[in-house]
Amino acid sequence: MYLFISIFYRLILWAVSPILFIFILIHSLFSPIQFIPYLYKTGILIPKVLKTKPVIWIHGVSAGEVASIQGIATLLRDQYHLFITSSTISGWIIVQKLYPSDTLSFFPLDYPIIYKRLLKRIEPKAILFIEGEIWPNILKESIRQGIPCFLLSGRLSDKEFKGYFKLKAFFGEVFNCFKVLSMQSEEDCRKACDLGVEPSKVFMGGNLKFDLKIDSSISQRHISLWQKDSFILIAASTHRGEEAIILKTYENLQHSFPNLKLVIAPRHPERSDSIANIANKLGLNPMKWSKYRELDPPEPINDRKVLILDTMGELTCFYPIAHLVLLAGSFVKGIGGHNPVEPAYFAKPIITGPYTHNFNPMIGEMLSKSAIIQLENTGEPIGKALVSTIEKMILDPHLSTSLGDKAKDFISKHRGSSLRTFNEIKSYLSH
Repeated sequence: MYLFISIFYRLILWAVSPILFIFILIHSLFSPIQFIPYLYKTGILIPKVLKTKPVIWIHGVSAGEVASIQGIATLLRDQYHLFITSSTISGWIIVQKLYPSDTLSFFPLDYPIIYKRLLKRIEPKAILFIEGEIWPNILKESIRQGIPCFLLSGRLSDKEFKGYFKLKAFFGEVFNCFKVLSMQSEEDCRKACDLGVEPSKVFMGGNLKFDLKIDSSISQRHISLWQKDSFILIAASTHRGEEAIILKTYENLQHSFPNLKLVIAPRHPERSDSIANIANKLGLNPMKWSKYRELDPPEPINDRKVLILDTMGELTCFYPIAHLVLLAGSFVKGIGGHNPVEPAYFAKPIITGPYTHNFNPMIGEMLSKSAIIQLENTGEPIGKALVSTIEKMILDPHLSTSLGDKAKDFISKHRGSSLRTFNEIKSYLSH
């Protein structure tokens, strides 16, 4: 069964390659920022890797994953040169910011002609995959070449697990390519074993994101945004469909709470214009952060109560001034929520929506500690519950403070995954 599916997978890749090539050309034409990433992903560009030390390749799909490797990267860097890849533009921005002394690139497409050339050029001693992006061909080729692969901070959502389990004969073999699977929770460990992974390979190392080293370099511009008696609400990592809900919620609240201000931080900043259009239709007169940064000197914008964060990598600089955080990606179906670690790190009270299937174990544990508020899916418009919950938090500062403190305490008690994981894999790296 594995051989049949593997051959079928490769045939599909080659069958879609002409379409993929056309897509890359068109996408690069309409979105020039994607042109250079595609040169790396297709193997046309391969960065030169310093080989004064053995090379360790670390891959995280996007911004959150590559940010989470700071701890383990520090532990590895004394003995190894790091080759760090991401799959997205947001991840690329973060790796450039956090790892300037390492060799950086984009993860290659899963075609033999591409990844064989890359493996030959960089000659990694090991490959560390973060969380769960699984590429069967490159995994198999790495094992064939004697390059051990590790899954760190592994996570299997219910949706992913169901999909993998339907093709257990194939994905069980793929996951067994890993020398060690360091999973985030006991539930993730169980799911890995249910897929057919040898239990001796699986252990609970925890979530690397708990060890995040977060940039909190708040500037005078952030402090000067609004007058000091403002109550600042941040909607973090919003997606299409959520901004309309949040902006309407804000419109309903601002009459009762005139000092309430809103910062909307879209997951994809290129959508900022469409968000501004929604706000303008509600008469909210938003301002973009990129425009505010041009003010010299910075001054309060008290007449502009909605700010759109239209830049990448700056959300953590806003958390220190926030009074309440709406953790988005959870107010509409199909996304699965986002990680609460960053706002919790700053001891901020967090409200999340009902759709958090990608983070159910963590959200569930935080709920048991009264460290987060999750709105229920009652069948009624979620905006109604959002209005009443925000109103409750504004009127009860003690509740807000307590919620934020418990979130901070939850994060603090789960730190240490980087060291645990490093200790588990270091013996394999020394061979």
